[in-house]
Amino acid sequence: MHTRTSLRSRSRALQLRLAARIAAAFGLGCAAWLAVSATAGAQGRAVPASVSGEILVKYRPGSIAGDMRRVHARANVVKVERLSRTARARAEGELELLRLSQGPAVQAAMRALQADPSVEYVEPNWIYTHAATVPCAGACTSDPRFSDQWSLNNTAQAIAGLPGGTIDADIDAPEAWTRALGSAAVFIAVIDEGIDWLHEDLGAQPQGPIWTNPFDPIDGLDNDGNGYVDDVHGWDFVSNDNSVYDGSPADPGLDAHGTHVAGTIAAKVDNGVGVAGINWAVTVIPMKFLGPSGGTTANAVRALDYLVDLKVRHNLNIIAANSSWGSSGYSQALFDAIVRAAKADILLVASAGNGGADAAGDDNDLIPQYPSSHDTTAGAGYDAVIAVAATGRSDDLLAWSNFGAATVDLGAPGSSILSTTPQNGYGFLSGTSMAAPHVTGALALVNAARALSGAALRNRIVSATDRVASLQGKTLTGGRLNLRAAVEPDSPPAGGQNEIVLYASRAVMSGSAWSNVADASAAGGAHLRNPDTGAAKITTALSAPASYAELTFEADAGKAYRIWIRGRAERDSWANDSVYVQFNDSVTDTGAAAWRIGTADAVWVSMEHCTGCGLSAWGWQDNGYGAGVLGPAISFASAGTHTLRVQVREDGLAIDQIVLSAATYLTSAPGAVKNDTTILAATGPAAVPPGEPPPSASGEVVLYAAQSPVVAGNWSVVADTSAASGARLQNANRSAAKITHALSAPADYFELTFQAEAGRPYHVWLRGKAESNAWANDSVFVQFDGAVTSTGIAAYRIGSADALWVSLEDCTGCGVSGWGWQDNGYRAFGAPIHFAASGTQRIRIQIREDGLGIDQVVLSPDKYRSIAPGALKDDTTILAR
Repeated sequence: MHTRTSLRSRSRALQLRLAARIAAAFGLGCAAWLAVSATAGAQGRAVPASVSGEILVKYRPGSIAGDMRRVHARANVVKVERLSRTARARAEGELELLRLSQGPAVQAAMRALQADPSVEYVEPNWIYTHAATVPCAGACTSDPRFSDQWSLNNTAQAIAGLPGGTIDADIDAPEAWTRALGSAAVFIAVIDEGIDWLHEDLGAQPQGPIWTNPFDPIDGLDNDGNGYVDDVHGWDFVSNDNSVYDGSPADPGLDAHGTHVAGTIAAKVDNGVGVAGINWAVTVIPMKFLGPSGGTTANAVRALDYLVDLKVRHNLNIIAANSSWGSSGYSQALFDAIVRAAKADILLVASAGNGGADAAGDDNDLIPQYPSSHDTTAGAGYDAVIAVAATGRSDDLLAWSNFGAATVDLGAPGSSILSTTPQNGYGFLSGTSMAAPHVTGALALVNAARALSGAALRNRIVSATDRVASLQGKTLTGGRLNLRAAVEPDSPPAGGQNEIVLYASRAVMSGSAWSNVADASAAGGAHLRNPDTGAAKITTALSAPASYAELTFEADAGKAYRIWIRGRAERDSWANDSVYVQFNDSVTDTGAAAWRIGTADAVWVSMEHCTGCGLSAWGWQDNGYGAGVLGPAISFASAGTHTLRVQVREDGLAIDQIVLSAATYLTSAPGAVKNDTTILAATGPAAVPPGEPPPSASGEVVLYAAQSPVVAGNWSVVADTSAASGARLQNANRSAAKITHALSAPADYFELTFQAEAGRPYHVWLRGKAESNAWANDSVFVQFDGAVTSTGIAAYRIGSADALWVSLEDCTGCGVSGWGWQDNGYRAFGAPIHFAASGTQRIRIQIREDGLGIDQVVLSPDKYRSIAPGALKDDTTILAR
């Protein structure tokens, strides 16, 4: 995926340099706290604003009430608010908003508190402002017509009295709508101003897209126990009440920004009034965080934690939050809240910002803008923040839009955008605030169409762009959002075996040099890795290597294929970046045998393709060397099944995708040379992992656990003649306490992939064996990447805390003995699961109680829906795969 991790070290250094300037403005030492801003200067920015007399204090885990009272006394605190229920529940340490008396100066209080041993950090309560510019220049109109929405369908029409743009410089919404229309089961949060939920083109559920909370009816009580009374349509964190819209006919400008953002995402389509949103159906949760004076860090944290609580406790399919606002002030508290959301697979779409006082767009690589410059990779395992620049009607990067080759992901339309405004109004606004909701709306449509979430959903959106000249070197992808490309299903092109996409983690490995490593940024959730042992480069391929990895595929005879590999060098080092590749039946373009397995002849692929070019995270390269130099094409002497072998050239390389292309990628790479996020759909035999055939005609899925391509942490393969395939996956008994809830990012798990059909109910069964036949060693959590309930609500998803659990002993005192089959029910049959889309699915099994061995996993839509595949105890049943 596109990752900004490599930039973090640069940004951190920049933060340290600039911290002294900001600290001086507050009278602090650099060690007291870290915030990022430029003083007035080249980019025209001043020290970011914060709330007078308020600070945020994060306590270290384990701090007790006495520590907090000591801190309050030191700072002469007059009011305390505890902010993060989510962090507290995870024992991450309390976060408090402290309001100080008039006695000590804020800077003196911050110095005193940072010195306290119980305090992890202290920072100002920053103020954020929305990223909309003035309404459109020229003769604005509130004419509610789809034809004015150039960002959805650009025909070079004149907009708001301005001349036309460029045909098709848009996100291709009508083309996307032939594939998907959206779903009310997809939830989007708008963290912004309030939203006029009574607007004729919005409206509360069930007539409109604005969320109506089923867990807390209006009765003066906090029925769902989340700390917010009668939060029927969301919450107003500015006034701390349930009124998510505070405008009136006398003040139609109040909450206009939030209403405009919501309309871009969700305005009713084809209803005969107003404008069209990107989604024909979606649910929008209003999170009012911006008031007349902006929004604060404290309230942003509250809003994000509110969403995480909703998703974790109520299984709402909240996939993203739109954040069309920003500040140059760095907040650790906000970053931590974004990470908590990321771990729950809630993405944050953030506007890149609208430049400084000089009205010219700024480079966010040099002066970060938050939250768009945050990168959650280190904390959540992937970057959940999508930073968006603004483009115009001719695909130009707008002059006032911020940009960043390493920190801004993509562009989206942001100039003269027509959307809903309060009191049944419609109006044009411009800004990166208007660009961001185009991306957020796209996320919702893609989730409805493809059931992707978290890292996979992010990757899909940032990969589905139209490359435009104005964004080259200005954004990470160099592209503008394309909704049609994002929702289209992956399918191989017509005309034979033109495109071959292999997932390296599904290779058959020989020897010990290669292994599979779980990796959320990799295709299939894992990569093939050869660790850096400091060995010298192997100068010639080996005819009989001690270790290698092999994949099979179908290819045509006599057709020229270009080979591409997506790889990542350990420590981004040029000494860890190359492999040899051989084939069983390869020939040159003249038909001469070449690069054959069993010989010393091979093509080699080096990720750094020229001296000094450098490496950064994932990147694509072919078998040529030199900037723009392509290697020789590869052909095959006969049509049919072929074998590809990868062996070490320089150790330290990870690989996730290998492509052989006879058409689409014959002259250009599938993705970027550096910091790539492109994940292509696997084709051919490699679309199903080794040992896991497609389901039978009846739809029965039988998986052998020991053949899992992804095994992490405390799980290991153990030889066992009584187990399917002669081995089981064992979770060793460490006498650890039972884990009460599934983990969104577990250290100990294994994964398998399989084929399933949308809409069919599947009953889940596991065959397990508890160590020492102990009831304390007999249960696991089970999750999927595309599971839904019978009503279509996302459930039991990988990356969340929601899971099925399977316990071999399904009643108190029943006992366990040897192998036994159980489902996800306790004292009864468990509920079946469904899948949102047909095709490849992923199942993850993580520890609940240690000490369990598993050999078979069954998902049955028919044969075993009401009866187990075998006995509850002392079972000997081994099903055919």
